[in-house]
This record gives sequence, structure tokens and C-alpha cells, in this order.
Amino acid sequence: MNLFRYLIKNKELCLILLLVTFNFVTKYLIYETDFTCELYPSAYYKAFLFILVSIAFFKQSQKKKIAVYVLVLLSVFCLDIVFSFKDYDQHYFTNRSYYLIKHLFFLLLIPIVLNLEKKVLDKIIEAIIILARINLVFVIFGVLFQLNIFKSYPNSLRFGYNGLLPIQGAGSFFYVFIITLLYFRFYQSLKNKTVKRFQVIELIVFALSSLMIGTKSIYLFVSFVFMIDLVIRLNKKKELILMLSSFLIVFLLFKDRIIYKIQSFQNLKHDIYGDHGFLTFVTSKRDLLLKKAFNFIGENWSFNKYITGGIDFRLYRVEFEIIDVFLFFGITGIIVYYLVFKSFFAIKYVKKDQMGMLYNALFLSTLFIGVLSGNLVSSIANSTFFCLIFIFLKREAVSSFVENNKL
Repeated sequence: MNLFRYLIKNKELCLILLLVTFNFVTKYLIYETDFTCELYPSAYYKAFLFILVSIAFFKQSQKKKIAVYVLVLLSVFCLDIVFSFKDYDQHYFTNRSYYLIKHLFFLLLIPIVLNLEKKVLDKIIEAIIILARINLVFVIFGVLFQLNIFKSYPNSLRFGYNGLLPIQGAGSFFYVFIITLLYFRFYQSLKNKTVKRFQVIELIVFALSSLMIGTKSIYLFVSFVFMIDLVIRLNKKKELILMLSSFLIVFLLFKDRIIYKIQSFQNLKHDIYGDHGFLTFVTSKRDLLLKKAFNFIGENWSFNKYITGGIDFRLYRVEFEIIDVFLFFGITGIIVYYLVFKSFFAIKYVKKDQMGMLYNALFLSTLFIGVLSGNLVSSIANSTFFCLIFIFLKREAVSSFVENNKL
């Protein structure tokens, strides 16, 4: 009863918990039952969330710039529908509208999170960490007892466990966000000489357990964080260059053996590396989808399409985020998202601002993972956690810089 009252009092936490719950219920219905329908519970809840966020957006201050970006993307969407009217297809329009709502959700959410009081956002971040700890228990249960419902790739032999989280992409990004948050806090404590043993243990546990997700994107991100840590700890450039060069040489010498070990570990059905090569293995066949999409636009797009975008994602979605934004919104979309990330997430720091530099390194690493795997801003769950965690960390980095410059 006390928990229920607490959630009612803290409606933002309640909404996030319901998002995770509905996603898991949908995952269970799809993979563990014979129940089928056009729209699953998570879709209805996300539609409800979009309506709530839209209403809340109009009540926010500091929304003018985002409102302009929203209007630009809406205009681009409408122009594409006009240009495609002669070939009008109801399914094409429905599919386009579905992805439009996901992109708009991300943009509309930004000013809402920016206007959250510090104590409210702090509480949400702590709740997300607790959620990650709970999910870790289910990941471990999944690994120990090989439970299908907790797999990243249910109903397949491929290795990977993401617990309560839905598809593998959601699991990967959730762990990217959690590791980012824990590493930033660890370094902040290290800098202030207030590091606790539990912080170190928790960061190591989550870094290692993230490997159980079974996706190349999380392996890559953990490698990025390791390299960022090396850059911080090794002040001498010669030592850093020597160490990174050694890693590169070892990888190149044993590349085939390493890749085949990864394929064996993941229980992949086909020898992707042997059949298609290194690039196809690293991108999980997305390079082949990219060729298919670019062949289509080369043959079918007119000049205006390059400006507004417009493609059937049922047939030509690539899942490289920047490419998908281009295919969906054209060059206009690329410009809008560049301005959004630059204005609301990146930090303009001076050379000695260590927390600002660390924040930007983690932020750019996350964007790079998004570029390679997709579903960063076109997933309601991922974009929600992205906004909450990176706006929180930006506040912390800016606050640290201000405090240091008072001294």
C-alpha cells in the first residue's frame, strides 16, 4: 500500500515503471503464448504516453526551439505524403505515421525533462538504477536456467539474456545508459576523492553482466568506456598510443580466430564472417540492407525526396540511426537532429573541464552505437532513458564545472 501511494505521488516514476511492465507483458505474449493481435499492450500504452507527453509539452517553458524542430519534421512528413499522393498506399501512410510518432515523442520529451526539478530527476535516476539491479537478477536467472522469456533473442539458440527488457536493442541501450551513468558517477567520486567500494564493485558487475546481453553493440560500447578510462588514467600520450597500438596489432593478428569465437559464443545460425566478410559481421548484415536501400533511392528518388525523405520502412529500413533518419526525413532530418543534439545534449567545455570532456566522450560513444545499431531516438523506451540520463549527467557536469571555477 505504501509503495502504491509512493508511485501515485511520484507520477513520473509510475509512468516509467508501467512502460517497462507493458514492454515485458508484450514480450511474454509474443514469445510465450499463442496470443496474436495487431496491436499489443505496449503499443496502447505508448500511444497513451505520447498523448500525455504532447499535453505536457504545451505547458512547458523553454519549448520554442523544440517546437520549431517539431514543426519542421511535421512539414517534411506532410510534404512527402503530398509528393507520394499519386502512389498513395494506406499501409505506407500508417507505417510512416507510426515512426513519425516515435520521433516526435523524443523531441517533445526534451523540454519536459529539462524542466524537471533537480530532486525529481534525482529520484528518477535512482529508481532507474534500482530497476537495473532488479533486471540484473532476472538476467542471471535467465543465464542459469536458460529461460526463454529472459533471452535477448527468444525462441532461438543465439546467446543473449536481457531479463525483463524487450528486444535486444532495448537491452543493449539500457545497459549503455546504465554503464554511462555508473562510470560518470564513479569518475566524479574519484575526482572528489569520495569513491566507495560499492561503486567500484557495481560498475564492474554491470560492465561484465552487460556482456550477457549478447549483442556486438554492447561489446563495442564497453570497449569504448575501457578506452576512455585508459585515456584518463594514462597522462603520457606515448604510453596510450603504445597500448592502443598493441591492442590493434593483437586484434589484426588473431582477427579470424577472435571473430569465429564470437560467432561460436553467440550460436549464430550462419557463418556471416565467412560468407560476407568483416564489415557484414560487425554490422550484423546492415551493410547489405544499406546497399539495398541506396539502390532503391538511386533508382526511384527525385531531388525533393532527398530533402524530405520518404521510404517504406517495412522494406528498406537499415537500422543505422543516421541513415534511417535520412531515409525517413531526408537531409532536413539530419540537420534537425544535429541541431537538437548540439543545443540540448552536447557541452561546450573549456580544455580543463574534465567532467565536461568525460560527458561528451560518453555522449558521443552512445551516439556512435546508435549510428551502428539504430533505435536510439526511434524507440520510445530508449529515447526516454536517453533523455533522462543524459540531461541528468549534463546538469552534473555543468554543476561540477561551476563549482570548480568558484574556487
